[in-house]
Parts: sequence; C-alpha cells; structure tokens
Amino acid sequence: MIGALAYGGIAWTGQLLSNGVLTDGRLAFRAGVVIGGTVSVASLLRVGWRDRAWEYVIMAALLAFGFFLLLLATGTSSVRYVPPGRVSQDLMREADLARERGRPMWTSRSGYEREATALLRDIARAAARGNVAVVDEKLKQLQDWAHSRQRAASWTDRDRHEAARQQFGRSTMDAQTAAERKASSEERIALLTTMWDAVPDVDTGGVQRLLLELIRLNHALRARMADSVDANEPALSIDDQVRGILTLQEALLSYKPSYPALWDSYAAVVVDVDEELALGALLVAARLKQGEREGSPRSEPLDLQGRLLARDLSLQSIWLPESSRKRLEILQARAEVLQLPRRGAAGDDANGARRTSEQVLPAAQSATTGRGLNVVRYREQSPLAPPAATSPSRANGEVFVDLPAAGFEAMVQPIALPVSGVRTNARLQLVIDVLADGTLSSVLVEESTGDAALDTRAREDAARWTVSDRAPKAGERRRVEVLFTVSPTVADGRVEQATLLPGASSRDFLATLLRDKARTKPARYPPASAREGLEGRVLLAITLSGDGQVKRVRITESSGNRLLDAAAREAALGWSVAPGMATSDVDEVTLDIPVTFRLQ
Repeated sequence: MIGALAYGGIAWTGQLLSNGVLTDGRLAFRAGVVIGGTVSVASLLRVGWRDRAWEYVIMAALLAFGFFLLLLATGTSSVRYVPPGRVSQDLMREADLARERGRPMWTSRSGYEREATALLRDIARAAARGNVAVVDEKLKQLQDWAHSRQRAASWTDRDRHEAARQQFGRSTMDAQTAAERKASSEERIALLTTMWDAVPDVDTGGVQRLLLELIRLNHALRARMADSVDANEPALSIDDQVRGILTLQEALLSYKPSYPALWDSYAAVVVDVDEELALGALLVAARLKQGEREGSPRSEPLDLQGRLLARDLSLQSIWLPESSRKRLEILQARAEVLQLPRRGAAGDDANGARRTSEQVLPAAQSATTGRGLNVVRYREQSPLAPPAATSPSRANGEVFVDLPAAGFEAMVQPIALPVSGVRTNARLQLVIDVLADGTLSSVLVEESTGDAALDTRAREDAARWTVSDRAPKAGERRRVEVLFTVSPTVADGRVEQATLLPGASSRDFLATLLRDKARTKPARYPPASAREGLEGRVLLAITLSGDGQVKRVRITESSGNRLLDAAAREAALGWSVAPGMATSDVDEVTLDIPVTFRLQ
C-alpha cells in the first residue's frame, strides 16, 4: 500500500510540476523521483527499525542507491513546456536567442506546425527538382525539429485525450443501416479529432483519424459521381474535406517526417493540387524506404502497429478518382525513373517505367465535380507562395527563353524575376505537359538552377504561357530551356537603318515610328555573349497592325548565336507604336529591321 502511494506520488508530482511550477519536464521528473524515493526509503527504514530486520535496511540502502543512479542518468531538458497565457516578452526574446544559436523554440503548437509545413514543402520541391543535398539537409533539420518538439502536454489536455481515447475504444462500427454507419463514423472522427487536438500523437490517433477522413472523402466522391448527394443534409463540402486532409497530412509529417507511408499518402491527395509536391513526396518516400533497407539514420523503423497503418494508408490510393489515379501512376513512374541511376535498375520494368513517365499528365479535375481532388484556393494559401515579381529595371539579372521554338507564343516578359534577382548565371530546364486542346496540365523543373526562388518563379509564370503549335491528340511533353544571367555592363544592341518595304505613305509612317522606337528602346546585350566576345547581326521581320501593335516577330537571318537572336526578338516584341488615325487604312505591315550587336 505504501509503495503504491509512493509511486503514485511520483506520477502525480511529475504531472503537477511539469504543468507550471517547473517548466522543465526532466527536472519535474527528478523532483518526483526525489519525493517518491524519499517516501519509499523512509518506509523501508521504519519497518526495519520497528522489526529489527536488517534485510529491510539493506533493501532501503539499495533502493536509495538506485534512485541516486536514476538522478545521475537524467538531466535538464532543452525543451520547455509553455503553459497557456504565460508567453511573455522575455520568452519571445529567449526564443529568438535560441533560433540564433540554431536551436529553434516555438511558443505555440500552431507556430511549430506552420513552420514545419513550410519546411516539408521545401523538402518535397527540392526532391522534385533533383536537389538531393538540399533534401538530406532539410529532412534532417525537420527530424531534429520533430524530436525537440515532443514536449509534455498539459494535465488538462492529457485528460481530454485519455477520455476521448477510452470513448473511442468503446465505440463500435456494428451499425446496421447506412445512416447509423455514417453517424457512427462521424462520431469516431470527432473523437479522434479531440484526441489529436489535445495531444499531437501520430501513432495513437493521428493516422487513424487520417484513415477515417480518407474513407469519408471516398464516400463523398462516390456520392457526387452518382449524383446522390442530399442537398438538405449539412455536411462538409468536398473541397473543405480535401483541404482538411491535406492540412492534417502536413501536420502528421511535421511530427513524423521519417514515415514513408505518410509521404506516399500525401502524394496521393496532393496530386491534383500541385504535381511538383506530389512528385517530390514520392521521391522522399522512396529515399526513406531505401534508407530503411540500408539502416540509414534518416529513417525510423516502424513497429507492428506502424506497419499495419502504413499498409492501410497504401490501400487508400485505390479509391482515387480515375484521372487522379492516372496522374499518380505517371508521377510514380517518373519518380522510379529518377531513382534508376542510383539503384542501377534495368530490364523490362525499367523500360516500362520510362515509357509511362513520358506520358502526358491528364488535366487535374476539380474536387467539386467528384472526378478529381483539385482545390484551387489551397495553393493560394500555401506558406511557400512564390516571391513577388518585379520589373527588370529593379531586379538584378535578365531572362532569356525562346518560346516560339518550343511551340509557345512569344511574350515581352515570359518570366518575371523575383525580388532577389539573379545572383549568378544559371540554366533551367522546364518540362511542360501540353494537351491536345492547348491546356497545360503540368509544369515541372527538370533541371534546377539551384536557386529555389528562380525555379519557383519560372514554374509559376510558365503555367500562364499560351500554346502556339497544337499538340497531337495524345498530348506531348515540351522541354523549354531558360537562361538566367546577371545584368550586363556592355553596350546595348544597336539598330541599323530600317529597310522599308514598298507601300503607301501610311506604311512609311509606321516604319518611321518603328525605327524610332527601336533606336530609343534597343535590345539588351546578353551578358554570356558579351563575356565570350560574341558579336552578330540579326534581321527581323516585324509585323505591325494598323494601330501600331506588334503582332508577330520572325527571324529571317540569324546571327548564328541563339542568345543574340532571342535578345533581338524579345526586344522587338516591345516595339509597339501609336500612329493614331494616320494609318487607319492599313490592316498590317511587315518591316525588315536589322539589329547589330557589337561590343564597344
């Protein structure tokens, strides 16, 4: 009886002190050990003294020595529990100091999950872009965050979690009717949500809640496809369900980033929202699975329960809508192909994966139709929104991309530089899936610049390009090379005297205006060509409409250097003029304008 009271006192004291009196969990544990141990040793000494039994005295001495060793083995924790309402300016300064020393400290669970979500998306995007070193570095960082974030919950939260867990254990799925089964499922989801909100335990309630949420989404998608949704029944919209699942998956990954099954499940749900995140999640999962086989410290071994939950999550990909499942299969093949050089795989399986990987991704279907999982506003709420674009005059650097050569309409500014500009010359290759109707179903970074801001800006802007050459019925994948260069310090391209085509005076007037515009707004000299000492002359055929707008630009004579050609064409796209009513009788006019690049 005395021993039960003593060790009960250890637990009670540790819980009490860790919730406010002592903010350090290990220190609270040591205090509980001292108090409980003192009671236990004193009880044994009292019995030994009363009965004159030296056995009890020896046992008390051994027990005291054991408690002493336990105190030596424990120390203070670097992670502290922050009770609600006790976040002060001193604590904020302490958190800032911890970050400066490389030891992050969060004053709230939501703050941690927000920063961890941004980091895991960074990891997925880096994996999709082939930046393996960045993936390993940031994955280790997220794992360190997750381990340091495992702090004790408050006594109240633990009570809520335990009560909901016991009630969940008593709940059953033996309902007979569909309405009863639905009500029982909603009740179980509510209990798991309470458990997760109280204590972020991935294994106990988090993954089980995810499984039930996926099953509920599956039923909602099937009902929408069958057009059997009761409009009078209050329920979450499919869009809200998909957003909630994605948010839950990212929260689960923020606490358990080393579970491959969670990354695979995340890829299956985000596949229609952002194909880059989906591809990156598949690659991270494959890297973690490889680490499990090789005993890599990047992965954590799963216990039996974890393996069962991983199996259940993998089975959930079966319920994906047809278009989403097809997109996931193609991305899985692309992830496998990207893994081939490291694994050294060959044979029919590898060739089949290569063929599948070159298929065009189907268009992402909206979740509201029940045919897909695309929710547009989820990407807009991303903490990794692309940096704001700026004009070329404000950002350091230039962009060169030959859109017409890749089958897209020419643009004055195909890619806007981020505020950070271009730090060094870099090359980027985009691979774009074009459907037969001209829709872009996917934009991925195949070869990265190594600068996340440039990669993200290029990918976001490329999604708005317009197709000029129609794709075949099955669609096609188009690869576009983008060159980023630092701002030049040499002279700009000079425009020679324009050679006018024969025509009426209105044509001459347009030609004069175009020649003046070309002289006042010359082409910029490509820095790479300037450094190599390359010069050349480009002859452009520029077609103007009657109101002075540039309609088409065609290279009739190349300089022999694609950078010079691209610079001349891009400059010509901005040479629109304003002739007024003087040229109202002209439909369009084509003029030959030579542009010479010569170093001074």
